Amino acid sequence: MYSTKLVCLLIIFILPLFIFAQTWKSTIDLNLTMDDADRIDLYTNKNGNHIIVQTSSQLKYYLYSYAGSQIRSVTIDNSISENPRLSCVIGYLDTIYVIWKEGSTIYGKRTINAGQNWTNLNNISMDESYSNGLEVWAEPKLLHIVWSESDGYYPYETYHRPIDHRNTYWGTKKQVTDYSDEEGGFPSVTTSPNRIHVAYTLCIDQNPYNQGEISKNRDKSNTNWESPIQIFNDAARSYVVATSAKLHTFYYDFQPGMGQYGWNLYHCYRNFTSTTWSSPYQILNYSADPGVNTIDMGVTSNDSLHIVYNGEYYKEYTGSWENSYDYSIGNENYNQKISANINDVYVIWIQNEDETYTLMLKQRDYVPLAPQNLYVDFSVGDHPTVHWDANREADLKGYHVYRAIPQISENRRLTTNPITSTYYVDYDYLEGETYLAYYSAKAVDQYDNLSSSSNVDGVWVMPTKQDHLIQNETLRSTKFDLQQNYPNPFNPSTTISFGLPENINVRLDILDISGRKIRTLIDASKEAGTYQVVWNGQDDYGKSVASGVYVYRIQAGDFVQSKKLLFMK
Repeated sequence: MYSTKLVCLLIIFILPLFIFAQTWKSTIDLNLTMDDADRIDLYTNKNGNHIIVQTSSQLKYYLYSYAGSQIRSVTIDNSISENPRLSCVIGYLDTIYVIWKEGSTIYGKRTINAGQNWTNLNNISMDESYSNGLEVWAEPKLLHIVWSESDGYYPYETYHRPIDHRNTYWGTKKQVTDYSDEEGGFPSVTTSPNRIHVAYTLCIDQNPYNQGEISKNRDKSNTNWESPIQIFNDAARSYVVATSAKLHTFYYDFQPGMGQYGWNLYHCYRNFTSTTWSSPYQILNYSADPGVNTIDMGVTSNDSLHIVYNGEYYKEYTGSWENSYDYSIGNENYNQKISANINDVYVIWIQNEDETYTLMLKQRDYVPLAPQNLYVDFSVGDHPTVHWDANREADLKGYHVYRAIPQISENRRLTTNPITSTYYVDYDYLEGETYLAYYSAKAVDQYDNLSSSSNVDGVWVMPTKQDHLIQNETLRSTKFDLQQNYPNPFNPSTTISFGLPENINVRLDILDISGRKIRTLIDASKEAGTYQVVWNGQDDYGKSVASGVYVYRIQAGDFVQSKKLLFMK
């Protein structure tokens, strides 16, 4: 009966049924007057949407909320005149960069407080003033920049430099196209563990519409730049982006015709250490735009790859491509950009309605991530205090906190409304009772989408003494006792608690349903007390066991008791 109660508690409390919602929200007009030639870019974090707009004479930064409310604007450069307009906004967590080119100099600014204050980076001096590409990529420790240079007559060369997030000076400059008479511009950059990936395309023009040449990718593995790998032999330009296990490339295949020409847009991928690309998948036929409406990419926390292209289309890749979605509402749209924020996706673009150009914003909303690293202590007085890491969704509303007490079959939400803090003090514990309380939390966004549960942590609570469960001795037990594991069913781990009234040798085993020993969790002498042991679903050899019913058995002197548990993958 007790086991049945725990299973019911688990279904309601630990593994609630929910639909992994993914919904496009209404299109928002950001009320910025634009021109179709303006350069825009987007990076989204917990503070909102960081947007830059480069006009014919000015570079400006804006911060908008998830819902399109302007929070602030900052003029980055008030006297800039460039063609093509090369500027980017990028970030890692709360560190945001704006990078731009003017003449033969690349400038940079950094903010760590959502644009309130800015620090200048050291300038990068170019040898030549012509460039047809500048791109950036941020990882946990470094920002990477790639750019191209030409004197206007000879083919472009591509260069790379990193900068530490704590510094203002750039690292070593590397000509990526220095390998055996390599050449190339229209650069792109991404990173994977211990690797930098750069793509470039042979070109002598600032305009990608005027060419179809060899496109290549070159990697730096640790400290060594490897040999280039061809992407395609007749491309207008190419891009690279990394997910957790693959390097992806997109390229525009030049298609000449009877007095006309166009471009096909293709995708392929490879393992990070491989030199062979997968078979290409065609994203768009003939009408792909490698110039004004070139592809932009983002990777969400769930490792999905998201792209926008041709001013109006969106696709998601999760091992295969979903159908394209037309996110636009106007007849003409330009210069679309995408940013991934945890599992949410934000898109901006310039929309033309009757020769009036405006900046638009749209969100594809997903369920928030579960709060991470939850634990319980008694840091506020003598009360159980629940802590967890902050979520980083831009549309986060707050958190709900939950408590389960199997001893009295209690399972309930402790918070009436979502709280914005990352801790909760439980003042409502049972007076005069000694009991085991389990706590968890869920995140909720502004659209009331509720995340799955965080990990569960618990404490013994008694009128005069509180201690964290994972201590070896938390409460003095008056009898031998083996409690039902919690949670049950479980994945990936469950907790088994038992009590000893005296010092004694204890053995705790996991058995399969036929009685064969799978894992010995304890085989040692223990002092009197109450104990907790975690089983992670692995056998004595560290191999994960199959889903199914298992038995855990304790033997302490003459006390022998067994209970069943259910492991679900």
